Amino acid sequence: MLQTGQDIFFTDIDRDIIYPDKDMNIATQIDNDNLTKEVLLDEYLDEINKYVSNKEYNKAIAELTEDAIIPLTTAINKNINSSALYFIRGQAHEYMRNFDNAIDDYTKATEIDPNNASAYCYLGFAYARKNNAEKLIENCAMAVKLGTSDSSAYFGLGLGYYYQDEFDKAIENCTEAIKLNSQYANAFCFRGLSYSQKNNLDKAIEDLSTSIKLSPNYYTYYNRGINYFGKNDYSAAIVDFNKAVELNPKYANAHWFRGVAYLFKDTSDETLDLAIDTLSKAVELDTEHANAYYPLGVAYFLKGGFNDEAIQYLTKAIELNYKEANVYYYCGLAYFFKENYEDLAIENLSKAIDMDPRHANAHYYLGLIYRIRNEYEYAIVNYSKTIEIKSDHADAYYMRSKAWLYLGEIKKAQNDLVIANKLGINSTTVSQEIVRNYTRAWEVLGNIS
Repeated sequence: MLQTGQDIFFTDIDRDIIYPDKDMNIATQIDNDNLTKEVLLDEYLDEINKYVSNKEYNKAIAELTEDAIIPLTTAINKNINSSALYFIRGQAHEYMRNFDNAIDDYTKATEIDPNNASAYCYLGFAYARKNNAEKLIENCAMAVKLGTSDSSAYFGLGLGYYYQDEFDKAIENCTEAIKLNSQYANAFCFRGLSYSQKNNLDKAIEDLSTSIKLSPNYYTYYNRGINYFGKNDYSAAIVDFNKAVELNPKYANAHWFRGVAYLFKDTSDETLDLAIDTLSKAVELDTEHANAYYPLGVAYFLKGGFNDEAIQYLTKAIELNYKEANVYYYCGLAYFFKENYEDLAIENLSKAIDMDPRHANAHYYLGLIYRIRNEYEYAIVNYSKTIEIKSDHADAYYMRSKAWLYLGEIKKAQNDLVIANKLGINSTTVSQEIVRNYTRAWEVLGNIS
C-alpha cells in the first residue's frame, strides 16, 4: 500500500481540494427561499447580489468574507426562520476557517428545514475540516437519503470512506459523483487515491491524470508522482513532484518524496546533489519531518566523504523516533567509515539487527568491524549469520575465509574461499582487504625499525 495523501489532514489541504462542487448551492438556496432572495436583493449584500443576478455563484461565495457576517446576522435577526440565510452565513464562517461557527449555522439550517440537503452536505464538509470523517459520512448520507442530485454529497461519502480506509466504498461513491458530474476533478482525485491504496496503480494514475486535466493542483500532482514512484518510474515521479513544488513551494512532503525519487533514480554525484538540495528544503520547511532527515543522511553518506553530515541527519531522524532498521544501519556505516568510532558503529549496527534480525548487511558490516578489531570469533558469528540470511553473499564467504585462516582453520578457510570464487567476489572487497594487509605490514615494519 502506497503512502498517498492519507498522511495529510483535511485542515492541511487547500480548501478547494476537498470542498463540494461549487456551481450550485448558493443559487439553490436563494431560489428556494423567496424571503432570503428579497432580503439579499433589496437590502443587504449588494456585491453578492450582483454576482447572484449574473449567476456567477463562485464569485458570490468568494464575497462571503468577514464583511458579510454583520449584514447576514442582521438579516437572520429579522428572518430567524430562514434556513438559507444560516446556510450562507455558514459558508462565510467556513471561508474564514471558523469551522465551529460554520457547523453551528449549517446545523441550524437543517433544523429549520430538515429537507435542506445542501445544508447537510456542507455540514458534513465542515466536520471534515475538523478531521471528523464519521460526521462527514453521516451528513452526506443524509443528503443522499433526501434524494439530492448534488454530486458533492456522493463525493463527501467517498472522501469520508477514503479516510476510514474503506476504499471500495470510496470508489463506489466517487464513481456516483462522477456520473452526476463528469467534470468533478476532486472525485476523480480521491477515486484515484483509493485505487492507489488497493495497489491498482494504473487506474490510480488514470484518474489522477483526469483530475489534473480538469483542475490541476499540487496535491494531485504529488499523489500521481507517488504512484509513478510505486511503478519504479522515478523520472515521471520527479516531473510530478517538481510540478507540486512549483504550485506549492512550502509543501514539505513534495520536497521529501522528490528527494527520495532522486535517490532511487541513481546515485551519481549530480543526482545526489539534487536529492540533498530538495531534502534539505523539506527539513527546512518541517524541522520535525523524520522521514526527510533519514534519506538526507543517506544521501550524504552515499556521496562519500560526508560522514559527519550523514551522522547528523541520521541521528536527528532517530531522535524524532524514526522506527526503521536502516536508519541505524546507515548511521553505523557512517561511523564505520570514520576513524576511531568503532564502538558507535557496533552500537548502531546492533540496533539495526535488534529491529531487523534478518538484516544481512548489518550482520556483514558488524563482522567487518570485529574482523578489524581482531575479534575473529565474533566476526565469524556475524559472517555466518549473513550467509544464513543471504546464501549468495560472496563477500561474506570471502571475509569468513580470512577469519578462519587467522584462527588456523585452514580447511574451513579453503571451503569458504572456493564458494566465494564460485559466487563472484566483489573486487572492491578484495582490494580493500589487500590495502588493509599492506597497511598492517607497513605498521609492523615501522615498529621494527
